[in-house]
Amino acid sequence: MRLNLKSLAISGLVITCILGTSACSDDKSSGPINPVSSNQSAIELSSQDVMFLQMMIPHHEQAVFMSDLAQTQADSDAIKKLAKAISITQKLERSKMREWLTEAGEPLSSDGHSMGAEGMLSEQEILTLRAANGKAFDKLFVKGMTAHHKGAIEMARDEVSSGQNEKVKAFAVAVIALQGAEIVTLKAIQKLHDLKSGS
Repeated sequence: MRLNLKSLAISGLVITCILGTSACSDDKSSGPINPVSSNQSAIELSSQDVMFLQMMIPHHEQAVFMSDLAQTQADSDAIKKLAKAISITQKLERSKMREWLTEAGEPLSSDGHSMGAEGMLSEQEILTLRAANGKAFDKLFVKGMTAHHKGAIEMARDEVSSGQNEKVKAFAVAVIALQGAEIVTLKAIQKLHDLKSGS
């Protein structure tokens, strides 16, 4: 499990670079890297780009909520470590997505489609997760986060195929890679700790 988590840390750094933060700059005095020219104050987004970002923000917010619960309610240290990595990365991603929408003059959410995000847990599933502890929580977390990530990957694939903004599409590609790797780790944890539903 150590190797898998190390790979996720590397993937997280790749996400950081794509989002344009100072972690990828050798010149610490230059500030954050921004793929957009300093003379260009706005970002151009297509309707697909906007929809993807507006749907992905609440999707990330739910993943962060689930991951933060794991810090106090999970039994497995591996789940706690993975959940912490998910929380850190998705908070960073959420901030960048909000920034892109704001720069484009677009609202951060849309009632028309934000609730249609793939893989989102239902209100009842969230309540059940909040009430669980120990191994029972671990089972629900692995199942729920796996479905959650699969939904994010589907949305990201739609953006890659139909989006217009190259930065947003590059971000979507990174989401597919990182969350795919996290699914592999979740499945390994599930097998290692016998967390199959009904076990």
